[in-house]
Amino acid sequence: MEIKITDFVGKGSSLLFSFPLYTKIKFDLEVESRDEIEVLDYNEEFGPTILNHTEYIEGMDFRFLKTIFLKEHNIYSYCPECKRDNYIVSNGLEAILDNDTDDILTIGTNISSAEENEAHEQYALEKLQSRAKEFFEKVFGETNTIQLKFHCTSKHKHKMYVIFHLTEDGYLIKTGQYPSIMDFEKFKNLDEIFGKDNVSKKDFRTATILKTHNYGVAAFLYLRRIFERLIILKAQTAISEGLLREEDFEKKKMQEKVKQLHELGKIPDYLNENKTFIYGILSKGLHQLTEKDCLANYEPLKEAILIILKENSDLEKREKIKKETSKKLNSIHTEMKSK
Repeated sequence: MEIKITDFVGKGSSLLFSFPLYTKIKFDLEVESRDEIEVLDYNEEFGPTILNHTEYIEGMDFRFLKTIFLKEHNIYSYCPECKRDNYIVSNGLEAILDNDTDDILTIGTNISSAEENEAHEQYALEKLQSRAKEFFEKVFGETNTIQLKFHCTSKHKHKMYVIFHLTEDGYLIKTGQYPSIMDFEKFKNLDEIFGKDNVSKKDFRTATILKTHNYGVAAFLYLRRIFERLIILKAQTAISEGLLREEDFEKKKMQEKVKQLHELGKIPDYLNENKTFIYGILSKGLHQLTEKDCLANYEPLKEAILIILKENSDLEKREKIKKETSKKLNSIHTEMKSK
């Protein structure tokens, strides 16, 4: 599975704070082009005089590298020290480069042949390679390493660091960060959500660790185990209350099990509403999806599991209150009848 730098376009905070350490990120030095039309004048008899400019520009990979390492950052993300979302900022490094940081490499006007276009592309590529050489030398230095410094915008200005290394074979890898990847996970009220189910809580943390180390399929496995355990526990409760026959229940497919348990009031609405999606996606992840697919879709599945568990916790609390209240009402009723 090859990770490309452009996979993080629009998701810079993921690269900086959530992406696994020591995982190679590929980038290419390519030239792109875009066309611009310039109208010089207009003649009523002959029409407008037009110049067709072809701008040869830095490819997306290199432009995004410059954004990550040169531009100022103002990211709305989770601060592990504040324990909440906040703006995380850093200063840019554009001043360390002598050349223009514009993305245009060269411009061709009214290009009329493939040979002329090829010559412009070759010149642009050589210029891009020269720019990239200066960029890597000045940004990463002799050690081929750079440390990016961030801080949140709270009054405490909590500090954060991310270290990147440029490998000899031309890959980018993240070699360190503080706080850790695990610290950036929003573990809010896990004890309240999981209750006494320490096994599922352990599985959830394991899934998170696996995801941070780039094992998407294995992370899906542990999320599915949490889902299955909830269904098993709810079924056992219903069976003990005489609401289900174990032999009949075991023969059903997962979707049917969820529907039946919901009808008995044993599982939350959100789980029932998404019964055709969540378990199916998790199972598909184990048997059909790639590591990259699982990693790309992990966050929504994780959030769905947490929503289910939170609703289940609330449901159990409501049922407990109902039973306690009913018991008190029966006691009052019995007492009043005896008077």
